[in-house]
Amino acid sequence: MAYLLYAEDDFDDQQDFKDMLRNIDPNIRVVLVHTGQAMLQYLDTLGPHEEWPFMLVMDMNMPVWDGIRTLQTLKQAPRYAGLPVIFYSTSSQAGDAALAIDNGAAAFVRKPTRQDQMQGVARQWAEYCRLFLKGKSPIS
Repeated sequence: MAYLLYAEDDFDDQQDFKDMLRNIDPNIRVVLVHTGQAMLQYLDTLGPHEEWPFMLVMDMNMPVWDGIRTLQTLKQAPRYAGLPVIFYSTSSQAGDAALAIDNGAAAFVRKPTRQDQMQGVARQWAEYCRLFLKGKSPIS
């Protein structure tokens, strides 16, 4: 079963994300970790014959290591460099999205602040999942 790995330190945001993806496709499993370091530790446990996540998702603002530091570490390690990373963050800092893309993220998605915005974000995630599962990048 396809799965993605999601690093998010806020429990409510984790649950909202899982619920959103469950509504998109109940076959997509979400493995949750609470920090960027925990994401790397999880990936370190995977052997070459184990199922790897098809996508990494992370928040920009996490304790200890923020998303950019985690992304830079991932992209410097040949074992992880090819894993697509998407940021999913409430950050409204003008340069955060550009910084993420410049450091190798496939995309930067802003978390909706209103419930009525969730449908558009859910459609965006559905497209990302569909493309990554087909081995394509959503960024042309």
